[in-house]
Amino acid sequence: MTGPFTRRRFLAAAGAAAATAAFPRILRAQQARNIQRVVVFRFGGGVRLSETFAHPLAFVKDSSPIPNLTELASKGVLYTNLRNEGRLDHLGATAQILTGQFYDAWKPMGVRPPAPTIFEYYRLASGAPASRCLLLDPSRSAIPLDYSSDAQHGAQHGGVVVPSRLFGRAQMQFVMDGLKNPKDALYRDAKALADILDAEGFEGLEDPKAPPASSNKDVDEYLKDAFNREKVPRKVEKDVKIASGDALTLFLGKMALGSRHVNPAILVLNFHGPDVAHRGSVAEYRRAVTELDALVGEFWKVIEKSPAAKATAVLITPDVGRDLEAGGGGGFSGHRSGDLGCRRLFALVLAPHVKPGTRVDRVVSQTDLCPTMGSWLQVETPLAKGKPLAEVA
Repeated sequence: MTGPFTRRRFLAAAGAAAATAAFPRILRAQQARNIQRVVVFRFGGGVRLSETFAHPLAFVKDSSPIPNLTELASKGVLYTNLRNEGRLDHLGATAQILTGQFYDAWKPMGVRPPAPTIFEYYRLASGAPASRCLLLDPSRSAIPLDYSSDAQHGAQHGGVVVPSRLFGRAQMQFVMDGLKNPKDALYRDAKALADILDAEGFEGLEDPKAPPASSNKDVDEYLKDAFNREKVPRKVEKDVKIASGDALTLFLGKMALGSRHVNPAILVLNFHGPDVAHRGSVAEYRRAVTELDALVGEFWKVIEKSPAAKATAVLITPDVGRDLEAGGGGGFSGHRSGDLGCRRLFALVLAPHVKPGTRVDRVVSQTDLCPTMGSWLQVETPLAKGKPLAEVA
């Protein structure tokens, strides 16, 4: 016999129900505190919503131009209205992601950002070595985003920029010089990849014959291990060839996760493929977006299988969009008109503590991304102008 439903029993039952309802939130908060690694996929070159999550077939099975991204959206939190209200060049916009400030007048090429990067905030708070903060980038030179000009932070707390294509092309030449036999199979593979890297001449890519820049002993050893393991990284998986600078960036990112020399707490992969749109070919631009989708899907499988999977947060976001066809913006080939095609972006977050399949349509700021990363790593970002995104912090 259960007895009368007294006030005491009612309150006990209500308390139990409240505790049950609160448990998922408590669990998510605990998982958020356990984040030990942040991986950022920066889609450089300008990627519009209209070719990604706003594409009419984006969420249509077997017809989506971005099947991997839409699948990942079902596992994470998708922000569909992230705004870049600052610079619309790739370097300036990437600085905004990493520092949490907009730069309207700052001319970033060759000049360090005035506000600290997430690398500096993390290293100052944790005392971690520079090799735990890696930025992989196939740009023309070692871009100055590893640390800022802020007097309280700066070089002593910066990360390490790895110009991946630069190392890749130089390594291929090293292999060819060492073998000295054009008939050798390894020589032929090295030559084939070197030719691909030489042929990629669109905006933002470096002179492939420039000498590689060494910056950090641990990072140098990790790079040596990466290339020694595969000799020439022609294939990442069966039938998946490294045929672009972005694919080589991804390869080095995968090697970083398993390296005995670096154990990145922050790993930023800067992709540039969609910048091919400046050539004026919409077909090439769409192919570049499709390639990024495939690369992200490939890397996500690596993360899922890694020992740190339950302590990893992933952020996927473009630096800028591209101009709209209407309004005199110039269309997909440009990204500096200032219209919504350039400024309205997306951000996709995957982490153990987020609610899968969440879509957020309210306006959020690109400056919110740095504080959000700080919240995952339990570090303050006091000079960032944004605030952590509530759904994922």
